[in-house]
Amino acid sequence: MLDYIQLNLYSELSSEKLCNLFSTNRSTLSNEFKNAIGTTITNYVMGTKLELVKYALAFTELSMDEIAVKYGFKNIAYFSKMFKAKELVSPLKYRQSMKAGRKENH
Repeated sequence: MLDYIQLNLYSELSSEKLCNLFSTNRSTLSNEFKNAIGTTITNYVMGTKLELVKYALAFTELSMDEIAVKYGFKNIAYFSKMFKAKELVSPLKYRQSMKAGRKENH
């Protein structure tokens, strides 16, 4: 299942779709995933996306809109809200701090 999630990280990953693909019900799917990975499917997907976003913010010149679209967020507001909830700073502040840190190290 993790392989499927990784390969489809940017598409719509609903519990219903996963249940159909893996021939199970929602409760079993959720419980087995949480027991194996230690978190919910939703939290796993969001955490994985946000780790990729952090890399894009730090090492690319993609705009916030481009990053939001590339990593499958509904819109820039949702992207910013989810990023800030996890990282406690806005995506822009994160990018600025990462770039400032790289300049100090050179």
